Amino acid sequence: MQWQITQHAPTHSVPVFCSLLLVLFAVSGWACRCTDITVEEDFKTSDVVFSGKVLHRGELKDGQSADLLIGVKFDVVEFWKTEMESGSDDQGNSEKSRKIEVSTAAHTPSCGYPFKVGETYLVFADSSQVHTEGGNDADSNLLTTGWCSANQPLNDLLVTIALLGQLEALQSEFESNTDDEESEELEESHEPS
Repeated sequence: MQWQITQHAPTHSVPVFCSLLLVLFAVSGWACRCTDITVEEDFKTSDVVFSGKVLHRGELKDGQSADLLIGVKFDVVEFWKTEMESGSDDQGNSEKSRKIEVSTAAHTPSCGYPFKVGETYLVFADSSQVHTEGGNDADSNLLTTGWCSANQPLNDLLVTIALLGQLEALQSEFESNTDDEESEELEESHEPS
């Protein structure tokens, strides 16, 4: 009797390997892609910069789709920069209000920032005009932020102290530039024609 040894490749490994490749390519296609941005760069381009503690994550007040955006409500510790017009926003909050809602994409692969309730963050947000649903033709301001902003958790004391020092310098520079622009506008308005 003669024994013959043959070797067969497992037939299930090829489909499993192909499936894994497909999943890897699909996930990389959905991933959020950002360019590196510094705190200084984001401070200059953001409309609102604040540090605050997350109170709630969930559906936006204005009824925007929870599948796309979520609202994150903060108890503001400090406003570092704000370019919001007038003394109140479209949500009826005064400048002195310590509560603010910021929207972000609902999922990290869509560039949503993963804010956690109870944690404190440095947040860089932009104001954008959105059309509200329900037949109301008025536009409202919506503060938005995401993974590609310089948002940071403030849970490391040494990092927090360094960031706050940097923000104080940026805030002083911003206020100085704003005061200079207002002075120039005032001088131009009083010049004889």
